[in-house]
Amino acid sequence: MTLVDWLNTERIRLSCELLETTNLSIEKITELSGFNNTVSFRKNFREKYGTSPQAWRKAFGIIN
Repeated sequence: MTLVDWLNTERIRLSCELLETTNLSIEKITELSGFNNTVSFRKNFREKYGTSPQAWRKAFGIIN
């Protein structure tokens, strides 16, 4: 695993935690997890999990 791969994995892991436990906007989660923009965040998220951040939140989020 390269450093970039590891960093993206950690960013996505943090974003999952935020999606599941907060009602922060996708834009704020993008910022807090270290992605430069929402397009990059959504692309990386979909590549890792095969779904969008919004769908992940709907399926696994504890806050409605």
